[in-house]
Amino acid sequence: MSSVSRLPVELTNRIPQEIFDSIITNAGHSVLKQCSLVSHPWASTSRKCLFSYVVLFQSFTNYLATHPDASTRILSCVQHALLHRDIDATDGNLPVIVAKMTNLRILTFCGCAPELVGLFGGREETARNVREIWMIALGPFPTFTSIRSSLCLYSGLQTLLINGTSWNSTANSEGASGEPYPEVYHGATLPCGLKSVTLEKCIDPRNILEWLSRAHITVQALTLLDARRNHVDHLRRFTCVSKLTLGRFRPLRPPFPSFEGTLSECTNLKELVISQVIDLSVRGTLWAGSSCLQLSELLRSVASPLHRLALSVSWIDEPDLDRMDWDTLNSLLETSPFYAELEEIHISVSGSGTILTRARAEAGVRARLTGLLLATTLSFDYDDYRLRCTRAAPFVRHRLQHIF
Repeated sequence: MSSVSRLPVELTNRIPQEIFDSIITNAGHSVLKQCSLVSHPWASTSRKCLFSYVVLFQSFTNYLATHPDASTRILSCVQHALLHRDIDATDGNLPVIVAKMTNLRILTFCGCAPELVGLFGGREETARNVREIWMIALGPFPTFTSIRSSLCLYSGLQTLLINGTSWNSTANSEGASGEPYPEVYHGATLPCGLKSVTLEKCIDPRNILEWLSRAHITVQALTLLDARRNHVDHLRRFTCVSKLTLGRFRPLRPPFPSFEGTLSECTNLKELVISQVIDLSVRGTLWAGSSCLQLSELLRSVASPLHRLALSVSWIDEPDLDRMDWDTLNSLLETSPFYAELEEIHISVSGSGTILTRARAEAGVRARLTGLLLATTLSFDYDDYRLRCTRAAPFVRHRLQHIF
């Protein structure tokens, strides 16, 4: 086998560093480690890619505290930091570590102490540079006021996700009704650039929605994955939202409330995504009726020209599709001015894989969606549940062998 000869140094020195940087940026993790040993310019570029995302756990922070030179080289490259649940919020080295992360843009707090949110936001430069915060399984915070006070420190915040975060609702008087109190908003100035908000699995999102509604002028994307009636009432205040994603919008048991007029004040809405899967099969007969009714009420309440509509539906055989309220959707497509500019209807289909196939699913929907406009694209995303289980089975068996 013939060996590849090296290029002469006179030639390689004439290649712009930007070309090397472009190649290194698209390399894999193992290649990046090798590139970092070539030269100082290559090491600088490789390090930025290797340490752009780090997970901060206690042993790692201890290492960074005892190796200041390494911590300076590593932390200056960090753009996304995830704080592990074993981080000690009282560790005196944390402020020094925070100060060295000069390029930090995304913070994920996952199961760690709630005090860390305020600790990172307490540094002015960090609070100004951070654009995105994920709060996952945090809490309990002492009060809801402590959550607001911590988040308000981040003046540059644009994207906020709150998942499974809790607070002590009995510590003050702001939890039960969700109504605003004068003391709730005192000194709690929202970041003026907040554009995207996602709420999921919160003990009572009404408090958060009530507070965030003060930023309704800037919030453009809102995801509410527990959109029950007493929660979506607050949507009327987000008049500038252009993309709205709604999850579970029905209660677990009757009575099923009405959703008439829910979106009537969202006059800038362009994209509506219903992420709750509507089960049209026999096993979901009770819930299918209520979900389809509430879906129809939501669609009728649209008061802005939509560009994209996304639905999630599950059924086993084609006759199950008749449980869907196609008449309302067809009527809106044919007569409503708010659906005249619709560019796409996207339907996510969940099937069993034995009776329902991708081709039959698409054919069944197209046959019933008679009001579809010529300018509107109908797209599908087919999720074969049986196929996913078949592929996952060997992996599950392999993991069980190691556990037991």
